[in-house]
Amino acid sequence: MDVNDQASGVVWGSFAARRAHHPSPGITMRYMTGDRVMVCWVAVEPNAILPLHHHPHEQGGVVMEGELLLTVAGETMRLGRGDGFVIPGGLEHSAIGGPEGAQTLDVFTPPRADFMK
Repeated sequence: MDVNDQASGVVWGSFAARRAHHPSPGITMRYMTGDRVMVCWVAVEPNAILPLHHHPHEQGGVVMEGELLLTVAGETMRLGRGDGFVIPGGLEHSAIGGPEGAQTLDVFTPPRADFMK
């Protein structure tokens, strides 16, 4: 099932059915978006690197499986299953997948138009 109900604004469906976005090698993001929020299922391959970057969007997330080494504003934390984060817009951050990789659920506000191109 994958439905965008234009009348109500409700978005339903499977992340697997959504178009993939690859911000860097070994990282696949699939998203659902509303007017003010974007929810992304992120698959990070083992040891894959998301280079240092920043964006104006606030970003939060939770590690669903595996492990992620997350660096935000120069501070590095090892996050495992059930660990979460919230990054204010504008802060530089990067990530590295753990030895088994990681699956995260990330939320951006406002939605990232650059992912939807």
